[in-house]
Amino acid sequence: MPEPIERAADRDADRDPVDARLEALLMIADEPLGLVALATALGAPVPAVRRALDRLGADYDGTAPGGVRRGFELREVGGGFRLYVRPEHDDLVRDLVLTQNPSPPSSPTSSRSAVARSPRSAP
Repeated sequence: MPEPIERAADRDADRDPVDARLEALLMIADEPLGLVALATALGAPVPAVRRALDRLGADYDGTAPGGVRRGFELREVGGGFRLYVRPEHDDLVRDLVLTQNPSPPSSPTSSRSAVARSPRSAP
């Protein structure tokens, strides 16, 4: 059942403005983004960005108040942060990527590298 508009608006009003901007950066990241790099890009203090990362992670995991477990998760890997598809959705994403972007038989690109170009669960 859809959430009442009033509840969604109240929750958005309480949201830290750093969260949405941080989320936009994480959404386009091909590689993990470091905490200092994120803070610099956002023009925000490192501790504020760390708190925002914690809030977003809890929200995506469904552990924040009103949160719903999403099909993706925020992970700290390789000295940075990045969104990944949850492992239980790997096959679904792989099938879509391979269907939408099939490699010609003569191409050296394997299905593994095609999937590697999409956000996925494996770091």
